[in-house]
Amino acid sequence: MSVSQAILLRSLGAVLIVYAACLAIWDSAVYETKALFDSGEINQAARVFAKARQIAPPFVTAEAWFSRELISNNDSATEQGLNPLLYQSLRVSIEHEEEFGNSYILLAAKMIRDGRSKEAELVLRHAILDFPNWSLPKTILTIVESNTRGAGD
Repeated sequence: MSVSQAILLRSLGAVLIVYAACLAIWDSAVYETKALFDSGEINQAARVFAKARQIAPPFVTAEAWFSRELISNNDSATEQGLNPLLYQSLRVSIEHEEEFGNSYILLAAKMIRDGRSKEAELVLRHAILDFPNWSLPKTILTIVESNTRGAGD
């Protein structure tokens, strides 16, 4: 093995060790977030997850999971002003292609619930473009369009 190959191999090993350490720390923070959600400490869970985001290794995300947790704790999340965080997580989930089909639907549903039908229509149209053979976004879009026409939205 030449000197340059040995240096390359050691460098790659060091990078992988750092990546693994970041992944372990990130995973621990996400686990703590889950425990906080389970104990009803929604705001604290959001703070811990925000820190986890900052240390997440490249291409590692749990935004779809975090969004579902916020939705399942919806009453608390709405009361505590976490809606912007939910919107952000769903958008990041879509951008990172992390369960982004489901994230499109969750984002559209949240927008509809919040009275943002026109924005929901745009999200559903993007989902249809990305998943032309998936009927769910088409069905929801048809319903939203008929409701907005009927309501004069």
